[in-house]
Amino acid sequence: MKTYTLILALALPAFNAAAAWEIVNEHAEYVAYVDRASIARNGDLVRMDDLVDFKVRRVSPYGIQHQSSLAQSEFDCRAPRMRTVTFVLHAGPMGEGEVVEEVAPSSGWMPVFDGTLLHTLRTFACR
Repeated sequence: MKTYTLILALALPAFNAAAAWEIVNEHAEYVAYVDRASIARNGDLVRMDDLVDFKVRRVSPYGIQHQSSLAQSEFDCRAPRMRTVTFVLHAGPMGEGEVVEEVAPSSGWMPVFDGTLLHTLRTFACR
């Protein structure tokens, strides 16, 4: 079991580096990317990986400095809602560097409002 865990831990950074990130939103504070190859549809539900690269380091609600986040989200294409599957903050840009915080998956659905980054991500995923 220890060997399997070590192999998995070593493979995870390579997965992020291998992603073909496409810009979906350039903002004054960040650039948001998606990995088109990660899109998986199950009826009206779509899962997709995204990366947010902050132009300046930020501080999380727990006081942890980070410069990027990697997430897998599930979007409902019939209703404007989403839930987080995985969400990880990285110390460095573009999902690089030490993992400084991991957020638990959503316990339920959250609304997606027009004009937000989540709306942009949902629109991309649900095309």
